[in-house]
Amino acid sequence: MIRSGLSAAVYSLTLVSVVVGRGTFIARLSPVGITDSIVMLLAFQGAGAALLGALVWRTHQRNPSPRFKVFLDSVPRVGWMVFAGGHGVVLGTVLALAWQAPFMPLMLGFGAVAAVAGACLPELRKTP
Repeated sequence: MIRSGLSAAVYSLTLVSVVVGRGTFIARLSPVGITDSIVMLLAFQGAGAALLGALVWRTHQRNPSPRFKVFLDSVPRVGWMVFAGGHGVVLGTVLALAWQAPFMPLMLGFGAVAAVAGACLPELRKTP
């Protein structure tokens, strides 16, 4: 019971820390700063992430088949590059808005760096 409870907590708290940490980081970079409405928004997002983590853990406990690993191995290198590049473009956009910086150089720069990193992801997954 304790072991399954700890794994549920890990699933939930990992998502909560990512969601709330991301929101706090972006709010700190913005010129407005952290206001009461941002704290409430982060609290609701954290609660939603905790619920999502609990649901993912419950689903994983019911169906522990390795289908997700098989799916990750089937994704071609171009897919990894597009996936990582898209995330880099989103990160560049968010940071450009938060820093009040020029939009296109950050967006395209983060996208290009992430796409190159995405080309390395399949090799990194296969190393033990």
